[in-house]
Amino acid sequence: MTIDTEYKCPGNAQVIEGLELALARARYGAVRAAGVIFCEQATTEAVYLGDQNARPNVIFGCEMLKHTIMTSVHRVHSLENQPPANMMAYDLTRDPISFDFIPWLATAEMTRRREKAPAPLRVSFVANENALGDRVHPQLPFIQNVIRPALALFDAVEGVAGERARQADFVGLRDLARAYAQGEKIPQIVVPNTEAANEMLEYLGNRCPVTFTLRETHYGDSRNSNIDQWRQLAGWLRGHGEDIIVIRDTANADEPFDTHETSPIASRNLHARVALYRRAKLNMFVQNGPYSLMSYMSAPWLLFAQVDDDQPEDFNRPDNWCMVMPVNKHGQIPWATDKHRIVYARDNFENMARAYEELVL
Repeated sequence: MTIDTEYKCPGNAQVIEGLELALARARYGAVRAAGVIFCEQATTEAVYLGDQNARPNVIFGCEMLKHTIMTSVHRVHSLENQPPANMMAYDLTRDPISFDFIPWLATAEMTRRREKAPAPLRVSFVANENALGDRVHPQLPFIQNVIRPALALFDAVEGVAGERARQADFVGLRDLARAYAQGEKIPQIVVPNTEAANEMLEYLGNRCPVTFTLRETHYGDSRNSNIDQWRQLAGWLRGHGEDIIVIRDTANADEPFDTHETSPIASRNLHARVALYRRAKLNMFVQNGPYSLMSYMSAPWLLFAQVDDDQPEDFNRPDNWCMVMPVNKHGQIPWATDKHRIVYARDNFENMARAYEELVL
């Protein structure tokens, strides 16, 4: 039987990972029975597998699952007896280990300000000991190189695992957009006073370059940068007198980009990256993680996004895109200015050159 798995609804990747871990556990031979609940679109199906004599145990397990879910929902949404809004926890076994931490952090800082909790925001990193898979090691490179350094971008500090803290679900930009519509200010990223950031600013001097942030990964490659087209754009912009700095994906940080300047330190160091973005005349992206920084910076940017019903990834289809990116009627971030624009087009030379010429710089 052939199954078309091109369509991936939200949560599908986590379900597959969890089921594979469950199967690995079952192969040890000690699992008598299991119950599986499938939620597909608006339908739900429950399946019982294994020793029929274990049915009472599975019923008890269902009650445990209900309690776990209800406790989680109550912890996230109940306002009664919550820790103060300057005490937040990020669950490394549940929450995204990606640049999605940036909007989560901005939302937490906005909540702190709304509830008038004293600065700084404290974020403790926790791991659910009851998670099915292995606990995420706190020294994982992405955690060390992006998530922990990101705290300083919002003047936040790291708390202590185990201290009383709130936990909040990742909601993209939805809560930020809702609060902005009610008159709240969006938190802005600060360039930390760190060695890497200061070295970048000193290196740049009075330069105001145009930066390219390339996506060159081995997953979701439909969103990768169209490298040949960016090369053509770089030559064209140089002919127009622009100073180009290319930020390659971390794995390709030391690779050249024709005769154009690259910044390996910005590819590897978050604070250097932010310092470069802040000084740039224009920052240009496809849909990649580092773009998430730009919603909290005044520096000009262009994002080239493909959003239509034919996209292989679910979140790049219009309905789901609008859930995570609550754009206005013009398809733009509500607090964006005329120096910030999402361009709903492929990153080919014609589209990028036109967007550059049309942007107010």
